Amino acid sequence: MALRSNTQVRNESAAEAKTSFNTIREQLAKVPADILGKACDAYTRAPGTRFFPRSSGELFAFINPLIGERTLIANRLGKLAAVAEAAKAEADRLKGGDGLYTLDELRAIPHAMRATTVIQGWATQAMVDQLDAEAGA
Repeated sequence: MALRSNTQVRNESAAEAKTSFNTIREQLAKVPADILGKACDAYTRAPGTRFFPRSSGELFAFINPLIGERTLIANRLGKLAAVAEAAKAEADRLKGGDGLYTLDELRAIPHAMRATTVIQGWATQAMVDQLDAEAGA
């Protein structure tokens, strides 16, 4: 990161600079690198930032909104994954657990569409033939 090169220099000893840098680095260690990079870029472009941040709090003002956005997206994806898993479980349940419709469920499907259930693997041809035989009897 070019944070120091993009901001004004402060009068501090090398030991002070090293200590402040190490403290900030430790406090920011768990921040994802891409978010930290974006926050540092935003910090250097923000009006009034005249020197290297003295504490991580100055950077967290830029980090927190980015983390909040990522958390929101992760939560949405988690909810979508749960809905997808529930839909798959319901589809499996409706197909009788073995991936096939039961005969009663197949009876509810219009005759012209039963061939599709065989093509999709939701029913066997023998099941469709059995229903056709019942309808013809």
